[in-house]
Amino acid sequence: MAEALWQAAAAERGLRVAAISAGTLGWDGRPATGYAVDVLADWQVGLHHHSQRLDATMVADATLVVAMTRDHAFGVHAHDGAAMDRTFLLPEVVRLAARAGQVAGESSTDWVRRLNEQRSSGRIPGRAAEEIADPAGSPRAVYEQTAHVLRRHIAALVGHWPG
Repeated sequence: MAEALWQAAAAERGLRVAAISAGTLGWDGRPATGYAVDVLADWQVGLHHHSQRLDATMVADATLVVAMTRDHAFGVHAHDGAAMDRTFLLPEVVRLAARAGQVAGESSTDWVRRLNEQRSSGRIPGRAAEEIADPAGSPRAVYEQTAHVLRRHIAALVGHWPG
């Protein structure tokens, strides 16, 4: 859901910043759940997604890695320890971006570096309260709640994105 919501919000703002959704579990090739597709369809957001496992190339190529939980962030770290400096929980990156503000002409790479500098050294990503649980296996109402949380934070992140 997060990838589809990012693409929709970024397109609305005219941002040409791609997002790729990948997981730390081995669920390669599974389609999005019916509830996920239906909830986003209610907002006219298409979800044509098949799960893929995170790999080292994806991590290396990413300017910013957004994780939903700390376990996901540690999964990123397992692929590339240096990537922790650019791995954030979604609410965390929004919180830090709001505090950091924007700098005219700043690249996304420099912006992410500046966000990381706001963290305490050696700190694990985010706060426990900032984790967003995967709704897989839950009733539709949980998917709706998760989608609302994702949509709110993604809209804020798109609003803060440099450029």
